[in-house]
Amino acid sequence: MSEDSKTGYLVAYGAGGIWAYIYARSKDEIAQKYPKLKIADEAPRWMSEETFGMIASTNAFDIDAEPPEWLTAVMNEEA
Repeated sequence: MSEDSKTGYLVAYGAGGIWAYIYARSKDEIAQKYPKLKIADEAPRWMSEETFGMIASTNAFDIDAEPPEWLTAVMNEEA
């Protein structure tokens, strides 16, 4: 795998209220850039393949791209 190769990771904010799919080089890269997100090792049992597919197709982005507005707002919130 080249240094720039990216893998998709399922992430959540809060108690699973907002789910997204981020393409990144590693989980650590996501954790460093977006520490408020939780990285799922696998999709939760309640998440159907259809729901996962919807997240991966409608709320996915590359870690090197501009983040979605909701994530910018989350990262700008005071702790």
